[in-house]
Amino acid sequence: LQADALEISLTGDCSGFLRDHPETETFPLITGSDAHALEVLGTHHTEFHMERPGFREIRELVLEKKFQSIRIR
Repeated sequence: LQADALEISLTGDCSGFLRDHPETETFPLITGSDAHALEVLGTHHTEFHMERPGFREIRELVLEKKFQSIRIR
């Protein structure tokens, strides 16, 4: 699997996910999406605080583990 990070459901449990899928332990895990069920669509969002917004910058935040720049609401 080639990926920079893996996103799991907001209701997902990171430790449980890693226990069930140990092959993914080298990937950063991201939660907070509301895109998994229609009834929760629009109820949560993720804020990325950065100087130059873009996909490359989001990737760098995740890979460099700069989590102080990421807020999940």
